[in-house]
Amino acid sequence: MYFWVILATFLAMLASYSLSSRSDIRELTVEPLAESHVAKLITKHKMADIYVEQHKPQFGDEFQQVTYVPNKQIPEEDGSEEDGLDTIYLNNGVQTNDKTYQSWIYCTNNITNKNYDEPADCDRLDTSKYLFTMGPIPRRWINLVDGTPNVDYLNAMRKLGGEKIGLGYIDNVKNIEILNPEDNETHSSWGIRNQTKKVLFIPRSITTDGDAFKRLCIENICIIYVTGI
Repeated sequence: MYFWVILATFLAMLASYSLSSRSDIRELTVEPLAESHVAKLITKHKMADIYVEQHKPQFGDEFQQVTYVPNKQIPEEDGSEEDGLDTIYLNNGVQTNDKTYQSWIYCTNNITNKNYDEPADCDRLDTSKYLFTMGPIPRRWINLVDGTPNVDYLNAMRKLGGEKIGLGYIDNVKNIEILNPEDNETHSSWGIRNQTKKVLFIPRSITTDGDAFKRLCIENICIIYVTGI
């Protein structure tokens, strides 16, 4: 009796090796790992956005200027050694605990394409204000053939980012099919590839003068999330 049970088990094991794997196995086991990385960046950006809002003039106070400092990384600590931005600007129990991604504020002159360093300049009428969160994509998610994010990572960005134009990965404009070259007003060499066909160009002042971009994304493939503030 035991012999037949063991034999049946052995034959079942052999038969299982001939079965094809599930077609959605990567979606179930691999993509969630990529989604966790993308989710950290989106969470960090939302946290930074709350920081920006709380450092803007209060409603009705037209004489007060912004108190955030442009052309600098948003500090991980906000005047307290115990409480970082994770604790202050996220819901209770939610933390990123990740230093891979950095959030930066830029106030850029639309005419001279210059980045300002003083908060007062962010209120100028000829200035565009941006919030950038960016960081290198881990190597396990990079396609070794062409150096771009692999399918799992792209699917994760599509699933979590939807149609957000400002969320994508950074690429040189030489590699991007540009439908409307006139949109590249600052003649930037870098753009954001996203889930839509509309390319979002990164202002040249940020890619050439911005410390964060040169340090994080010149030698790495970076994921980036940018919004106007």
